[in-house]
Amino acid sequence: MFVGLIIVFLVAVSAFAAVRLPSDITGSSSDAPFYLGVTYCGSSVAEAKQLIDRVKNYTNLFVLQSGSLMNDFDAAKQIGDYAVNSGLHLMLYYGVIDTLDHKCYELANFAQQRWGSNFIGLYFNDEPGGKILDKMGGYIGRSIFRNADGSIFVSQSGRVNSSRFTFYPSGEIGVNQQTHYGGLMGQYNQSQGGMTVDPDQLIQSYKIIDYYTNGTITCRTTNYYGVNTESRSESSGLYTYLPDGTVLDQDGSPVTDQGSISQFQPYQEVWDQNPYATPAKAAASFISSHQSTICELRNKSAAALFTSDYALYWYDYKSGYDTVFAQFVGNESRERHIALCRGAAETFGKDWGAIITWKYNQAPYLESGDELYNDLALAYNSGAKYGIVFTYPHITAYGTLTDEHFSALQRFWNTLKTNPDSLGKTQSEVAYIVPADYGFGFRSAEDTIWGQFPSDELSAKICSDTVALTGRYGAKLNILYDGPETASKLSSYSTVYYYNQTVT
Repeated sequence: MFVGLIIVFLVAVSAFAAVRLPSDITGSSSDAPFYLGVTYCGSSVAEAKQLIDRVKNYTNLFVLQSGSLMNDFDAAKQIGDYAVNSGLHLMLYYGVIDTLDHKCYELANFAQQRWGSNFIGLYFNDEPGGKILDKMGGYIGRSIFRNADGSIFVSQSGRVNSSRFTFYPSGEIGVNQQTHYGGLMGQYNQSQGGMTVDPDQLIQSYKIIDYYTNGTITCRTTNYYGVNTESRSESSGLYTYLPDGTVLDQDGSPVTDQGSISQFQPYQEVWDQNPYATPAKAAASFISSHQSTICELRNKSAAALFTSDYALYWYDYKSGYDTVFAQFVGNESRERHIALCRGAAETFGKDWGAIITWKYNQAPYLESGDELYNDLALAYNSGAKYGIVFTYPHITAYGTLTDEHFSALQRFWNTLKTNPDSLGKTQSEVAYIVPADYGFGFRSAEDTIWGQFPSDELSAKICSDTVALTGRYGAKLNILYDGPETASKLSSYSTVYYYNQTVT
């Protein structure tokens, strides 16, 4: 019996030893772990395992950021098992938000059940703020779509009436109204096994209305009668309604039998339905649309939610993200990104991190090994909880990583393990306050506001102030947005500057 217990004990120890527990790096100045990792953005389980083997001894986080594998649970299981058994924490990516489906919830819940605390969360969506700022086409809400030209498409659907609005940057508005009449609008004929409808019965009506900034409105209507072989349609010509009460037909001749411009909803009332009509509405729309999706996800999964971005970090956090990774990209000021991302994170009581992305838009894409080391050191020094390297595209056996990058990662890891205090620790001491809802890009004085509005009279000063303050204070600066969340935090800063004051 004693021998049997010994054997059971040895088997248990052997099984435990076969799985490496994830390593956490804890600097002497903080009890919180620092996560150092790389992404895998390819489509091969074997390649992912190869990357894990290369970095497992000097990282503690593996990010499976693969669009092609995000719905492949078998691949995620194989890669995740391999990463965790190699001593790494795991983060999984899911990037579809316009059609959030059960697969996203299933992936998050599956990961939590299988890997427990070794699964640190879901990398959900990517660059929500940057996409808005740079007018990228795509869904920016469940019923809101932004076209590549910057126009905003909004759908309002009902059982009988539905309307679709297109708000153009020029100020023009296109409205498509659809009305269904009479439910099924017919009687079932058992002998024929089909629907019979009076060919003169109105079934559907489509009205296309265009609003112009000079007050002119144009309208065209198409009515559909009957169904199937008995169906027919009738279209009116295009009528133009002028602000002075004149109505013109498609030939430009005045008519008196088409009503007046007063039959239409006024321009301003329609424009006010544009969720990006003003910076305040843009901020509210961005937050509510992303918050809705995030809340839906949280209702079905307890996974922590991460994203990365290069702008509008404040609104990412207000939307509900637990952690945002500031993108260290190109030659842009790292201190500015820290000020914006850390400023938001500290205001809302959240964590933040840095993800090192492209320095170049062509090979070799990634910065040098020494630059990588310095960026990771700066992030850690400034209070980041995560330091991640983005490895797309696949130009080497390890994405964009080469021997000099692996050496830099290993050197940084060794410093964190043996002498983290040598990296220093910079606390936020100075705050710069910008206007509420000012979704400015900060990259230049000509950067856009919410991707919908051109730079304004404040843009050049705010941009100049940011350059001056980051130059003077470095990573001690936080950039905050005016409002109640900020007001309650200002006592923790030794110096506070405002956008409407002279910064000297």
